[in-house]
Amino acid sequence: MGKLETPFLFDKSVPRELYFKVKRRLNLIGYSAIWLPFSSLKEDTPESLLSYCFRKNIKVLVTFRRSLLDLKGVKVVIPNKRARKSVNKMIEVLFTKLRDC
Repeated sequence: MGKLETPFLFDKSVPRELYFKVKRRLNLIGYSAIWLPFSSLKEDTPESLLSYCFRKNIKVLVTFRRSLLDLKGVKVVIPNKRARKSVNKMIEVLFTKLRDC
């Protein structure tokens, strides 16, 4: 099996259970995701997040923090209540943002 494409970064504000559910489904279709506490990034400032996304070629940042909405160069997704309840709806939101990149 080859290396999976990783266009998604989940912030530390995203619950662990939600991340693992979405990641398992993404792996089935050939994609992967990074959760910020498992990454090599130690700081959580918007500038460091943006530089990390550029280095790793990440196009979509998933977070629950509204302060990160103004990041330029990466699409920021704040899942609504509808997307939080279903993994399929969350993946739909992710790929809609990825398509818009």
